[in-house]
Amino acid sequence: MLKSLEWLKSIFLRPKVEEIPRVVVDDNEVRCVRSEGRSDVVSWSDLRVVGVETNSGGPFIEDVYYYLEGPSYGFYVPMTAQGADELVRRLTGLPRFDNKAFSEAMCCTNNARFVCWRRTENNAVGKELM
Repeated sequence: MLKSLEWLKSIFLRPKVEEIPRVVVDDNEVRCVRSEGRSDVVSWSDLRVVGVETNSGGPFIEDVYYYLEGPSYGFYVPMTAQGADELVRRLTGLPRFDNKAFSEAMCCTNNARFVCWRRTENNAVGKELM
C-alpha cells in the first residue's frame, strides 16, 4: 500500500522543475533561489545557526527544511531543493557540526526543530573549510 501512495504522489504532486527552489553553494555563500525569483542569501562568514525543521505533513507536503540563520535574518531551504545534496555536504563539514542531531532530524516525523550547528569563537567558519 505504501508503494501505491508513493506512486500516486509522484504522479499527482510532482512539482514542475521550474517550481522547485534551487540552492547554490560556493566558497563565499549559500543562496536559495525561489521559483518566483526571490533569493535568500547568507555568507559563510555571517552564518550563525544551522538547523533542520521537520513537520508532520509528509509525505504529501514538504516536511523537512534546512534552516540557515545569519546575524539578523534566517531562511529555510527545502530538502528537495535542487542542489540540496551539495548544501548538506558543506553543512555537515562545518566544525563541530552535530551529526547526531542531524540524523535524529532526518528520522523525525513530528513538528520539531533540531539545531545542528551554532557559531562559537572556537568553530568560526573559515574559507579553508569550505
